[in-house]
Amino acid sequence: EEIVKTVIGLGLMFFGGFFITTIAVAEAIQQGGSEQFLKSVAVLKEQMKLIHKANLKDNKLDLDGDGVADVKQISQAELSRRKMALFFKSTDPDTCSQALSNLYTIFVAVVATLRLRFARTISLGAAIGESLQKPITKYLVPQVKKYLDEDYQKWALPIARYICRFVGVSIAFYLQRILSTIHTAIRGARLFVDGVTDLSRRNGYGYLTEGYADEACALMLSLVGIYSQFFVFPYLPFLVKLLFLPATLTEWFLSAFVSLSV
Repeated sequence: EEIVKTVIGLGLMFFGGFFITTIAVAEAIQQGGSEQFLKSVAVLKEQMKLIHKANLKDNKLDLDGDGVADVKQISQAELSRRKMALFFKSTDPDTCSQALSNLYTIFVAVVATLRLRFARTISLGAAIGESLQKPITKYLVPQVKKYLDEDYQKWALPIARYICRFVGVSIAFYLQRILSTIHTAIRGARLFVDGVTDLSRRNGYGYLTEGYADEACALMLSLVGIYSQFFVFPYLPFLVKLLFLPATLTEWFLSAFVSLSV
């Protein structure tokens, strides 16, 4: 646990500004019921294992004894109905419904948190997007329509509006990232120092964290993190993108979701 806290602290300290929406979601889940979220995910995972096990057994079933599995001797439509029936037989509806209900409740709370926390950012992005829409609609959209079939020309304006909105919110989120950099660097440094402190105490080196040494280290690391995010890593390195690929994809999805839900 201490090592995980230390690694997360390092990530926040040097790259936290690139994942502001993901961090906001993680905080919302933690405050709104992280245990419930993990329990619901574990329940659904267990149900998926039951379905997988039943599916493997069904694929080997040979009721007519001709040496060929029954699933290979039926049509695609019959196979679909068979697998659908297998799904309903293998799962517990009450358990799945409760788990999905819990996840939906957490999802609604996350969406509300995102919209509330980034209300000003979204408003700024909407204003920027609206400013972009006027010249785009006046000059670019008519040119694009010339290259589209008549049936598709009606889509040019709505698509242009969504693109402008997305670009505007992206600019606003970049400005928000500048402010979030300071917050994530301070929080990451604190997490890193706390993780090292807990690890040292567990191994009998608690005297290293006595006094104000940990506070001084947290302050110094915060300044290092702020400087690094502003000047050393103004853009997320490719290797870091690969290392934090799930977080990178989540951040992109959440940013798009927030921008399109304005």
